[in-house]
Amino acid sequence: MDYRAHNVPAFVEKPNKRWIEYGEKDLYPYYLEDLYASSSMHGAIVKGTADMIYGQGLTSELKDQYVDQWLQLKELVNDGECLRRLAHDIKVFGHGYLNVIWSKDRSRPVEMHHVPTSKIRIAVSDDEEEAKLFLHHPNWAEITSSRIEPKEIPAFSTTDRESPSQILHIKTYSPLGYYYALPDYLGATNYIELDRDISEFHLNNIKNGLFPSMMLTFNNGIPTEEERNQLEEAVYAKFGGASNAGKILINWNEDKDDAPTVEPFNLNDPHRTYEYLSKQVMQEILSGHRVTSPLLFGLRLTGSGFGNNADEMADAYDLYLNTCVKPFQDAILNGLRPVLSAANITLPLSFEKLVPAEFLGEEKKNDSSQRFGSTKLRAMCG
Repeated sequence: MDYRAHNVPAFVEKPNKRWIEYGEKDLYPYYLEDLYASSSMHGAIVKGTADMIYGQGLTSELKDQYVDQWLQLKELVNDGECLRRLAHDIKVFGHGYLNVIWSKDRSRPVEMHHVPTSKIRIAVSDDEEEAKLFLHHPNWAEITSSRIEPKEIPAFSTTDRESPSQILHIKTYSPLGYYYALPDYLGATNYIELDRDISEFHLNNIKNGLFPSMMLTFNNGIPTEEERNQLEEAVYAKFGGASNAGKILINWNEDKDDAPTVEPFNLNDPHRTYEYLSKQVMQEILSGHRVTSPLLFGLRLTGSGFGNNADEMADAYDLYLNTCVKPFQDAILNGLRPVLSAANITLPLSFEKLVPAEFLGEEKKNDSSQRFGSTKLRAMCG
């Protein structure tokens, strides 16, 4: 994806567009998706955090007392997959969308469905107001050449219920973005991209044994383009690939003055360079995500096994849960408040905690709950 990681994307209104541009050429969400797919460490942290945000799904301390409301909530979120996917988008993009479906008589919302964040753009509106209209397209990267026109979907509103299908926009706050939110790991995108580039470099270096270890120059004139192509194909076929890396180049010539020149390109202490880059990249990615213990996500930087760090991991889990995960949960629950209110669901809700390791122990979990509490949507019941 051709995008500048070190540039904060501009969310601007263009005169010739009906929507607010989501980064340069509307490519920013695809850039974030590319980072998620191409960096193993970043991807593991994103997926692990998203799982922790959703946890075991919604729950309520009063669900047995208000069975009707609980059943109505279960119907609204179905199997919870819409919220699970929303949690993933919230972590990747900093915001996400739900498609809210009203009942036929428009008396209450009856369904919610997840809409991929990369497929939605915010329509131009008054800067003083929340977005009133969203545009949906299957691929905004090809919007100029696509024959499919963006579909208009109104924003969720409890006062304007004319459309049975509306979009609920849930986002985290960012001082750098008014229309669209930004991911919480924004400061680490350079290093996430570097992690991807380092892996691609090593992969290509193995696949292409000739490059970049040496340059082969023929000193007997410049052949035609067709001859150059044939020669390049012959060289790559013979000396390219991991199995041929490091082989001796053998050449036959009638005159030594026409002999090819082989110039090796050697880094000074390449192993130290790559080792430094790898450590720096890992540290910066962890810092960008505010991860204190990579073991929470199945990552280990040094050593092996868990050792005697159970208490340290439990503390790291509590810290990450309450400083990183809980704000995302709060954003989702607060964002759902208008929909739940319209459905007459007033239960106090929370996400049931997901514990990543059994050895944290019930005692530690109970102590954590007493110290920090749970993420709840405060509301009066009945």
